[in-house]
Amino acid sequence: MATKPAEEIPWISVNNVLKTIPIKSNTTWAELIVAEKKETKEKYLRLRRFKQAYSIKSAEDLASMIEVLQLGAQELGWQKGLESLYQKFTDEVTSLRQARIKDKERIQEMTKVLSELRETQMSLELPTYKEHLAEFKRLMKNSKKEQELQEFLENHVWMFGMEYIETQLRGFSQFELPGTRFDFLLQRYDTFYDIIELKQPKVNLFDEKPSEDQTLLPTVAPSRKTPISQELKNAISQMIDYLEAADDWAPGLLKRYGVVLHKPKGIIVIGRREDYGKAIKTLNYYFNHFQILTYDDIYDQASEFVKRIGKRKVQKK
Repeated sequence: MATKPAEEIPWISVNNVLKTIPIKSNTTWAELIVAEKKETKEKYLRLRRFKQAYSIKSAEDLASMIEVLQLGAQELGWQKGLESLYQKFTDEVTSLRQARIKDKERIQEMTKVLSELRETQMSLELPTYKEHLAEFKRLMKNSKKEQELQEFLENHVWMFGMEYIETQLRGFSQFELPGTRFDFLLQRYDTFYDIIELKQPKVNLFDEKPSEDQTLLPTVAPSRKTPISQELKNAISQMIDYLEAADDWAPGLLKRYGVVLHKPKGIIVIGRREDYGKAIKTLNYYFNHFQILTYDDIYDQASEFVKRIGKRKVQKK
């Protein structure tokens, strides 16, 4: 236990000590003084230690500090004020939560309306979207440059899903953070962005090619016997780095660019499906914040969307 220092004579000559509450700790000496100015009778708390600053060195110190501050507040009748302040804070938090729920409901309603309007717009351009699908299929088969596929998808964002807004993408291609360079970002209807990383379509996703026997791995699921390829491992590691960087730099992006990159979802586009469908689905099951899609998945979801738009167009006639 540290030794108590000598009394501060200059201070004590102009103040009255109403109560002294020692802070019990094996690592330091300190005390909380309930004091009163002799001249004005103003009461206040004084935390005294033989050094200028008091450092909390352990959970024990922290617990002791909180305890004596509560005791000092009670001595001055501050407890009711603290309780009132806490209640106001609680009420405000509740109010904000309710507002967020209402805002979320409004956003969902607006998203639904915008989605319907966009489907109507896209139905008028159905032949063009069919041409896009044919071109994408050709690129998957023949392209040897990642850049060609990247530029195509960047200019045809609708293929990723109806929740994304194409017109907001420009200017964010190959978006850069310190030590990080995304392929591009996609903005959703709710103004938030997701991170897209494109890899070559002609890479193996697993170290073994699928067997003709569809009951064998990796058709069923990836395992130690059929490990994921180094290319896919690298893509996963890279996406994790991107998501961490986005979290670290989110405030700066919002301030500088107006980009809301809060807890984005990552989308890795890599390889062809071949017979790896079940294995990829199993991998995605374990990933909460990013998704692995093959180029076939992108094509299929876009193709399905075009079919759905075509059916609705026929029904309206």
